[in-house]
Amino acid sequence: MRGRYRSQNEFLCDNILVQGDYNYFTAFPEFTTMCNYIRTLSIRCYQMLFDLYEPNNGLSLLEIPELEFGGDYEIISQLEDFMFSMIESCLNATVRVTDPIKDSAKLIEETQQRIHFPQIEYSNITEKPQENFSDKVDAMDLNFAPKLRIKHNAIKEWVNEKISRIPGIFFQDDYMHELGIDPKTQLISIYRNPYSYEIHNIEYEDWEVRGDMTIPPLLELDATPVEVVDSEEKMKHLVSVLQTCRFISVSVMQHHYRSYLGYCSVIMISSPTTDYIVDAIKAHDSCWMLNEVFTNPAILKVMFDAAEPLLWLQRDFGVFLVNLIDVQLALTMLGEKKLSVGDVLKAQLGIYINMRYKRADWRTRPLTPEMELFVRQTTHYNLSITQTLVGRLRSLSNRHINRIVEVLSTCNEMCLATYHKPVQTYETGETALAELGLLLTPVQKTIFLSLYYWRDVVARELDESVQFILPLLHILRVVDAQPQTVEALQQALTPMSEVVARRIDRLMSIVRQCAGAKATDKNIFPLIVQEGCANGTDILKQILENDRCLFNGIAITDVSFPATATLQQLTEYEANEARSNAQDLQIRINRGRFRLLSSSDASADKFLVYTPNTLPYNPSAPFRNALPYIPLQFTPTGVAIDPVIPKEFVNPCVERFVNTINETLAPGLLEEQRLIREQLHLDHIQSELQHLGSVVEDDTIALTPDAEQLIREFSEESGIAVPEGLPPCSLKEIYQLPHKKNAEEKEKEKERELKKNEKGGAASLDISKLLGVESTKEMSDDQFMSHIGWTEEQDEVFASASENIMYPFTKE
Repeated sequence: MRGRYRSQNEFLCDNILVQGDYNYFTAFPEFTTMCNYIRTLSIRCYQMLFDLYEPNNGLSLLEIPELEFGGDYEIISQLEDFMFSMIESCLNATVRVTDPIKDSAKLIEETQQRIHFPQIEYSNITEKPQENFSDKVDAMDLNFAPKLRIKHNAIKEWVNEKISRIPGIFFQDDYMHELGIDPKTQLISIYRNPYSYEIHNIEYEDWEVRGDMTIPPLLELDATPVEVVDSEEKMKHLVSVLQTCRFISVSVMQHHYRSYLGYCSVIMISSPTTDYIVDAIKAHDSCWMLNEVFTNPAILKVMFDAAEPLLWLQRDFGVFLVNLIDVQLALTMLGEKKLSVGDVLKAQLGIYINMRYKRADWRTRPLTPEMELFVRQTTHYNLSITQTLVGRLRSLSNRHINRIVEVLSTCNEMCLATYHKPVQTYETGETALAELGLLLTPVQKTIFLSLYYWRDVVARELDESVQFILPLLHILRVVDAQPQTVEALQQALTPMSEVVARRIDRLMSIVRQCAGAKATDKNIFPLIVQEGCANGTDILKQILENDRCLFNGIAITDVSFPATATLQQLTEYEANEARSNAQDLQIRINRGRFRLLSSSDASADKFLVYTPNTLPYNPSAPFRNALPYIPLQFTPTGVAIDPVIPKEFVNPCVERFVNTINETLAPGLLEEQRLIREQLHLDHIQSELQHLGSVVEDDTIALTPDAEQLIREFSEESGIAVPEGLPPCSLKEIYQLPHKKNAEEKEKEKERELKKNEKGGAASLDISKLLGVESTKEMSDDQFMSHIGWTEEQDEVFASASENIMYPFTKE
């Protein structure tokens, strides 16, 4: 494996690519594999160095997602700084060394202090706090039911329904993040976010829309009161205090190394005046009360990189979020490049934060001074940073677009996400291999997949992380060595966890069974693990028996629908943009194949899919290149499954989800859709809604022969201007019909148009020449568009915007 890459690595080093070329070559799998492999080699070296510096650190660098891009990169950058600083210190100290051991220890300590790289002492806590939780999440059950106890701040009642796992490919992206989808397995636990209706129908406070975020002067950490919340009484008091705040800052620290799913250990909350450290271990059974504050739409919650923490709160306490602003997401939308907490605090406030403490052992009680400093820094400054961000967004807003509301809406879409448990499938290990850039022999690949799956099964059995059981670096050592004896296996796995030490013989039997693997033996690794664990505990056997994604498999049955259309009719159907679902079905019958995928005999586990003849079909990966076939039609209550296919092929879970979507549609939206259909006398709306909940921009419609006259009558009655190019040919064009404007607004538009004409508008300019004029080279985009008459002057924008109640800005 190494020899194969030696010459390629030499070639790559001699031919460094510029950014544009790199982006081009990443489209080629071979190049991407090479880059991933070089990345893997680099991180393996850093892992060995880090293990030498901080033994028992519990970090598996290869398994940190996007290590080179995210805030966790500081782990590597700080290690580099320390190594180079140590070299510098040693070179400067060689002339005055008297006692090498003592002087070396002193030199290390001085260097650590100088570059803010203290050695973290990892505690040897043996007990598991999660065993004392009254509502511990079961790691063995693949499904997850929401733990919501009380739906605080509810507008619409929510009822927890029966859980059923179905493939995520059956849902449009607009709804996928609401359903707890595992992006690697495409499996979901079918429940919708309990606060979906409240999030979709949120009404922001006037001060939020205006950007009127006034906070008291920022106090230093030492001057800010800090309270520890570790009991039910203190939690009730905290909730009552936070209910009076306009905005709060929140962060969550999780412990994951000695738990399969992980659990929240500390919840940090900062109000404008006080910092609160919530001990989520001692007060675990009371943390659900925070839901009343976190779902209050009148309180703005400020978080930094909230995507994972909001899922942790759901998993452990049934706490959801409504009305959120994510500082990192807001910075991204503003075009900022440096997005980590450390970079933002350093750039905006000149404050250093040691991000390595993010992965400290947060079970430690009491918290060390360094841990308390770190967790307070993650929230204490966020309100001040957000105030600055809101000011920038406010300055970029105009009467057409409120950038503040735009960011708030985008951030609140994150709140729709729902927690799901990790699931092992045939694709999970394959995906890891691709990310590592490994090209393995059949035996090596089988060893990798077997050990990768074995550690997941054992981790679930013992409620430990997979990194604790068997780090990925150790798996790669075994893959490289392919040991033949127990001694050789022990050497490859050193240092090993006590779990591996007790089960070394079982691991050796798995490795030996993999030795006979052939290229034709696809997906044999689950059977090898199952056989190797045959004499395991009852819990282990139960996990293996219940791993439906690996052992039960998916039954594939061809489905035939009657083909009733002639070739001439099919040609006419394809040419007709307003074809019906029945006509579309005939086209699909002629152009591809239908199959029924079943993971059990239950109707809830059967799904109808369609594969066009133009796409390859792989029986070992039945979801690949398979499109879900769920024909939908518009109804007075929203959308419904078209009876064009027999009821037996309609999955009841999908049907229930469609009904749930209809129930959450706001009455105003339904009335608007009904009004448009009735007033325009639409005969039919052809929808190609392959995925649930989608609204395709080019959904075609067919109008009656006298549609143009009817539209003009509707326009006169409703006061809606009729655009050019009637009749409209898509729903998008209908929804883009401009709103009625009053006479006063029209007068103002005429006056502004007159001013533009006096200055000289775009019509009198040759823009292609203007782009090269020296006087416009230094103009911003807004200044340039104003110069050629495409936008109003800034004074006019603010004057107009201040009269608009939706965007009540005033020029400062």
